[in-house]
Amino acid sequence: MSDHSTLLASFQIHTFQTKLLSWYQTSGRKNLPWRILAKKADTSNQDSISSALKENPNIPYLVYISEIMLQQTQVSTVLPYFQKFITQFPTLEHLANAEEKDVLALWSGLGYYSRARNLLKTAKICAKECQKQNIPITLPSQREALKKLSGIGEYSSGAIACFGFGINESFWDGNIKRILSRLFAIPIASKSQLNFLSYKLLNHINAYEHNQALLDLGSLICKKLPYCNLCPLNSMCQGKNSPTSYDIRPKKNYTEVSLHLLLPYQNNYFALFKDKRYGLLYTPLEIGCEIKDSGKIFYNHQNCDYKKLKKLGIFKHTRTHYKITATVYQPNNENLSIFKNVIGFDTLEWVDNQAPLSALAQKSLLLFNQQNPKASATITSKNRG
Repeated sequence: MSDHSTLLASFQIHTFQTKLLSWYQTSGRKNLPWRILAKKADTSNQDSISSALKENPNIPYLVYISEIMLQQTQVSTVLPYFQKFITQFPTLEHLANAEEKDVLALWSGLGYYSRARNLLKTAKICAKECQKQNIPITLPSQREALKKLSGIGEYSSGAIACFGFGINESFWDGNIKRILSRLFAIPIASKSQLNFLSYKLLNHINAYEHNQALLDLGSLICKKLPYCNLCPLNSMCQGKNSPTSYDIRPKKNYTEVSLHLLLPYQNNYFALFKDKRYGLLYTPLEIGCEIKDSGKIFYNHQNCDYKKLKKLGIFKHTRTHYKITATVYQPNNENLSIFKNVIGFDTLEWVDNQAPLSALAQKSLLLFNQQNPKASATITSKNRG
């Protein structure tokens, strides 16, 4: 490993820690529903933490759910999903006993559905292991053990260990990386540099609040376009005069795609199918797809004349490396038959809007509701698909 000690040659670590915690006390997001440990314990006192965890053994589970939900997803988006999820599955044991379809239904709209499947897989693994040892069903507290579980990586393991169990762990995500890159004027920080800095700067007296403070500072102040004048670390920051010159990331290239979706509707039910690409969530049948501005057509089933279908509307959607413009069509019973040879047609199921839906399905149903306000108000019956 390279010697990174020169980065800290004249850096005042104690001053950094003091300024950071002082800012967190006045401006941190302490009321987020998964920041429970600090409400139950003095996070600078290990005895207090241990006592709180004995009284509230569910804390690590709630932190775990929040950390997985927050991967590539903003806090404002996660909040309502988190509340619904823990209401349905309040403990790791409840989750371990759940059906995948029920987990996916609560995850519907959050995207990256492998996260939900990994949650369920991890819960079942933990339940099996704890039952073998005849102990309450819980997550392991040690970082190395956490990393062996599905969907828990280097960052998540550290965050769960620190925020869920009160263990002194250093880690970094995109927010912390941005702070460290600017603080030490590193255009493109390496993993070894970030590991070194996050470890050396860690406040071992109160690692919990130190790490929460860094996450909040990156999310609220040291953003892509930062509010440097509001930053408590401004006087120490080497990159403040040119903040966008640091934490440089390669520009992500997207392929522009035009997608045509079929949304049959009858008697309060929609004909959708389970797509493996969306974690077996229900999604509309894709009847046409072409790359924009290239003339290249991926497919157009039966050379469909879209003009013969009722157009519900258009919406935008992003999927990994694709920018999608989706047009949604509603066929009637007669012209629905022309799609009988379409891939996926035979697996269509008539389901209502309470089924676990993909983001494409949710956006398509929103268009349907806008076009059919009276019909949408009655779509409350149970699935029959």
